Amino acid sequence: IKQLQVFDSKKGIKTCYLWARGGYTPGFSFIKKALRTLAGKKLPRAGVSENREVLLKKQSVSRLWLKIAILDLILFYAFVINMITPFI
Repeated sequence: IKQLQVFDSKKGIKTCYLWARGGYTPGFSFIKKALRTLAGKKLPRAGVSENREVLLKKQSVSRLWLKIAILDLILFYAFVINMITPFI
């Protein structure tokens, strides 16, 4: 990525490096915290646990989790790109 930024810079193209991990953006973290608060002991606590592994092995739960994480990344990148574009 650094080499691409250097290459673009030599051509006069401004770049910005942005990295995010699906399921760990501020928006998704807020959703997880809210769900844990609302559901109480029905949902496992944050971090690695046997309950979490069992829950995520359910195909419906893991697919829903993946879809929400992808949507969250799309929204995150759209928001951040709109916020930083005027400054590049």
